[in-house]
Amino acid sequence: MQGRAAAVYGLVFLLVAAGAFTYATVAEPPEPTMDNPDQSAAQGEMVTLGDREYEVTGFGSQRGQPTAKLVWTDEEARSSEEWTHAAEPGGTTVTYENSSYWVRIPQTASTNSFTLLETPGEDSNVSVFTDGDGNWIVNDGGNYVDLENYDAFERVDVENGSMLTTGSGNESRDVRVDSVTNDSVSVSWSDPAEVERIARQTSRSNINGQNLTVHIPGDGTVDIATSVSGIDAYLEQHEDKNDFETRMDGLTLASVISLVSFIVLIGMAFLPRKE
Repeated sequence: MQGRAAAVYGLVFLLVAAGAFTYATVAEPPEPTMDNPDQSAAQGEMVTLGDREYEVTGFGSQRGQPTAKLVWTDEEARSSEEWTHAAEPGGTTVTYENSSYWVRIPQTASTNSFTLLETPGEDSNVSVFTDGDGNWIVNDGGNYVDLENYDAFERVDVENGSMLTTGSGNESRDVRVDSVTNDSVSVSWSDPAEVERIARQTSRSNINGQNLTVHIPGDGTVDIATSVSGIDAYLEQHEDKNDFETRMDGLTLASVISLVSFIVLIGMAFLPRKE
């Protein structure tokens, strides 16, 4: 009698296990879609977020979800560098009009300008050194002249706020003098920079003050929702999908537990009875 009851209960657990496993295996999760996106773009195309245009430059993955890479070019970005005062010959030089120049800054309390001083050519027999008092002396083929009295070197006087072209060939650029101190000159130039942002599916993003979420169907395009209703509706679909997957995980666990119970009950049914 006890064996028959165990067999009956075991059969019930087997049916539960089979049903739960079959449903969890066959059932298809709901796939989120964005039927009416506010914007859509393929790789290489532009989307507008706030007052900026972003290019869709590629796709990737982050924390198990697809991502879209959006790039904005900041045309107003600038790079800068410091030119140090040449306290003695041999220091830092600047290329100006295809020649090399030292940066000489007046050592006064209210410095607001500097001088570009041409350096001797590589094949020249002219050299410059400092004497014991720190004065710059020019050796021009054996003739020693104080730099202040030597006119063969070109001098270019530059005021703070001025523009000048430095470098040569493809390396030339127009720089602006931003500040002058006794120690150095700070210059900057236009250097457009790419600003990269990543938008991840299933997440809310804020790019340039614009709230959004993205749907990446896998065909090389991205759909973008920027309205509150569009964002909420799309993310709710992902919540429904997560709930579905949680339920399927529960059914799978139930099938495993039921199968284990079936095996235990059947084993108990065939245990030898005590007479």
